[in-house]
Amino acid sequence: MTPDTAATLNRLNGAPLHVALMPTTRSGTPWHAPTIGDVADAAGVSKSTVSRALCDAPNVRPETRERVRVAATRLGYVPNDAARALAARRAVVVAQATAVAIRAEMERLAAM
Repeated sequence: MTPDTAATLNRLNGAPLHVALMPTTRSGTPWHAPTIGDVADAAGVSKSTVSRALCDAPNVRPETRERVRVAATRLGYVPNDAARALAARRAVVVAQATAVAIRAEMERLAAM
């Protein structure tokens, strides 16, 4: 048994699987994907400024935009499409369209 396998098995003992297999940092703390808040903290700006800077809004100073982009790149920030859709309230439309499509398919199958 390799040391990595032994460490993984030790983490599994008594822990729920989703917790035991959660990625960790070198210090052993749980890792999470960087959020817009992490980028804001690293750049010393608000979350709103990060959002505007990454969307190339005209009301962000070029120096601030560059500072935000450097922080986002350094942290490995990737915008979350699901969060963006929820914030824009587009997810509801997708859910409604999916429900209509499922209902139409069920009616088509029932008619066979």
